[in-house]
Amino acid sequence: MSLTVVYCGKVPSTQDIAWHYYNNYGIEHVGFWTDEQTQGRGRMGRKWITPPKKAIAFSISLTVKIFPSNIEHLSVNLANHIVKLLNIAFPGTKDILRVKHPNDIYLHDKKLCGILIESKLRHDIIHAITTGIGMNILSYEFPSNINATSLDKVVAHLPPLPTIADMLINATYQFFKPYLI
Repeated sequence: MSLTVVYCGKVPSTQDIAWHYYNNYGIEHVGFWTDEQTQGRGRMGRKWITPPKKAIAFSISLTVKIFPSNIEHLSVNLANHIVKLLNIAFPGTKDILRVKHPNDIYLHDKKLCGILIESKLRHDIIHAITTGIGMNILSYEFPSNINATSLDKVVAHLPPLPTIADMLINATYQFFKPYLI
């Protein structure tokens, strides 16, 4: 089983696109990523801002078998998985990234990354999930009410956005491989 990844250009929400393809076409094990998202969302309906060419957002839809009691732990465990990846890929991040329960990654005391896992139940088992991740990569002026930062604050030479997106998408897919059906 493999994951198909599609670059979307400017979109309202990668999470909505992933669910649309899953619900309407039965397309699973697919990821959609963008470097400009206009209506991204996080937990509890919060907005996720993805300004053009400054951040990445992606969502992957997977057919899985997960017990509902395990879903809460997935966000935290995935966030820890992403932190480990970032520490290896960008050694300058070691000891300055932390997971803020249940689904955020902070760089120093500011939000770098958010994770949203949505699921569908069938016969008391989660059979489908769409996982969305947004990460601030390059500096821009964040709205004053948002306590956020970007990866370029601590990593001087970043690879291109598509390379970072590919790295994060593959790490997310590998994290969920034990649950795939």
